[in-house]
Amino acid sequence: MAGERQGSARDGLGIRPYMTCSCRISSVVPEEPTRPPKSNALVSAARYSEIGFIIPAAVFLGYILGRLLDRWFHTHWIFIAGVIFGAIAGFTEMIRKASAAMRDK
Repeated sequence: MAGERQGSARDGLGIRPYMTCSCRISSVVPEEPTRPPKSNALVSAARYSEIGFIIPAAVFLGYILGRLLDRWFHTHWIFIAGVIFGAIAGFTEMIRKASAAMRDK
């Protein structure tokens, strides 16, 4: 066999119980991804305008889903719960986005 050495006659087979390998294994380290500069004005404007749209979008979505549930269950109050839930979800997401923006500075 290639890569094996012949041993003495006392191991029974004439082959030593270990193999040698002359190949080299090189590790490939991936390069760090390059990040865009943090002070890009367009990225900052997009991030802050997104925060402004979160609350109205969440409230509107809660209203629409509440109205759909009102029609389905033949009630007249679920849309209010949807608006409240949407407002809470919007404020929570706004706080997350604002704290992430402050952490990136």
